[in-house]
Amino acid sequence: MKKSVILTAVILILAALAGCAGETAVTTPADASSDGITAEQTGTDPTQIDLKETDARLDVWYNHAFNKTPTLIKPTVALNEGTEDYTVYMAKNEYENAQLYMYAPAGIKGISVELSDINDRYGNSLKTDVFRVYSVPYTDGNNYPDIMVPMNEKIETIDIKQKNAQVIIVRIRTEKDTKPGDYSGALTVKQYGEPVRVCPLYCHVWDFEIPDTPNSKSAMGIWEQIKNYGNVTDYKKLYKSYYDFVIDYRISPYYLPYEVTESQADAYMSDPRVTSFIVPQTNAAYNKLKKNDDWIKKAYFYAVDEPSDKAALDKLADVYGKTKKSFPDIRTIAPFYVSAAYDENTDGIDFMRDYIDIWCPIAAGFTEGGVANGKDIVSIYPTEEAAQKYPWLSERMADVTKEKGELWWYVCSYPPIKKYCNLMIDYTGLQNRVLFWQQKQYNATG
Repeated sequence: MKKSVILTAVILILAALAGCAGETAVTTPADASSDGITAEQTGTDPTQIDLKETDARLDVWYNHAFNKTPTLIKPTVALNEGTEDYTVYMAKNEYENAQLYMYAPAGIKGISVELSDINDRYGNSLKTDVFRVYSVPYTDGNNYPDIMVPMNEKIETIDIKQKNAQVIIVRIRTEKDTKPGDYSGALTVKQYGEPVRVCPLYCHVWDFEIPDTPNSKSAMGIWEQIKNYGNVTDYKKLYKSYYDFVIDYRISPYYLPYEVTESQADAYMSDPRVTSFIVPQTNAAYNKLKKNDDWIKKAYFYAVDEPSDKAALDKLADVYGKTKKSFPDIRTIAPFYVSAAYDENTDGIDFMRDYIDIWCPIAAGFTEGGVANGKDIVSIYPTEEAAQKYPWLSERMADVTKEKGELWWYVCSYPPIKKYCNLMIDYTGLQNRVLFWQQKQYNATG
C-alpha cells in the first residue's frame, strides 16, 4: 500500500529574486526602500569591510529557494545564475529564507560564514538562523539538497570538494509585532577567518500579518524512521521535537505528541496552528473530545487507506459503519487514487458516500480526459467505460460535498510522472509550490 501524504497548509512564497556573486558595491533595491532607506541609515553597511583580493577559486551567489542545486555539481547544472544581493519580502508572523550558493571548481578549504544583524534604520532587528544544507543521493543517480543543519558560525568551517557546491540557508522570522519597513545586513563568506565575499541581504516587511490558523488544513506523517538518525533513547521526546518544529510552520502531523486523553494534549488540540489529528476509536477519547467543539472538529478517523477494489470498499464500509454508530461526531477519511468499480451500477465514489466525511482523492486524479495508463495520463477512472459513464472528478467532488463533507486532496509516490506537481525531492521547487495554487483552483481545503 502506498504511503499517502495529505496535503498541507498553503505556502505563499512572495520573495523576489536577487543574489551574491562577489561584487562589493551595495545599493538598496528601489522596490525595497520605498521611503529612501539606505544601508548607511540602517547602521549596517557591508561595503565598509576591508576585503581581500577576490578569490577566483570560489564562486558565490544568491538564488531563490525554488532552485535546487545538488552538492555534486554536474555539467548540466547552470552555475552562477543568481545575483549579488538578495531581498526577502515577507509579512509579519512568518518565516522566509535566503539561499546562498558557494561553488569551488578546484576545491577550497577553511570556508565559514558570518551573518550580521538584519536591522532597520531605528535599530529594530529580525530574528535569524543560519543553516548548512546537505544533499542526499536519489534513485535517479543525482544528489538533491534536503537536510538543513543549524550552523555554529563561530567555529564551524567547511571544506568544499572539487566541483562541489555548498548551500547556506538564512532563515528569517517575523513576529506579530515586528515593525514593517526595510531591513538590511550581510552574509560574509570567510576563508580561515578572513573575509573573501560580502553578500548584502535585505528584507522588506509588509504591514500585515499571517494568521496563526492556516488557510488550508493539513495532515502529514512523521514516520518512525526518525529514530534511525542519531542516538535516540526517548522516542516520545524525539517525536515531540519534530511535531513542535512542524506546527511552527502551520503543518499538522497525523498524530499528536500525546494521547488525546492525556492532559498535555489539550494545549495542542487548542493550538490554532493545529488543524487536524487522528484519534483512536475509544470511548475515553470520544467522551473527552465531544465536550469541546473546537477539538472534535479537528479530530478524524483514518482507518482505511486507498481502497482500490471491492474487498477494500467492503472493509471501509464495515470499519466506518461501526465508527459512525459509536462515534457519530468524529469525521472519517480514506484517501483514494482510483474510483474502483463496486458493481455494474456503483463505483467507489458512489459507494463511499455514506461513510466518508473528508473526501481525499489523489491530486492527479483531477485530470480531465483519458484513462490512467501509468505513463503520461492519470485519471481517477480505471477504464475508458468508467470515464465515459461518470462526470469528471471535480464535478463529482462538488456534488458529494454539496450538503456535507469537505474536500482535501493528497500526493504520494504515484504517479511517477513529473508533469504532475508533487512534493517529491526530485521535483522542481516550482512544482512543489504550484501544487498549492492548484489546490486552491479545485476548491480543496486541505
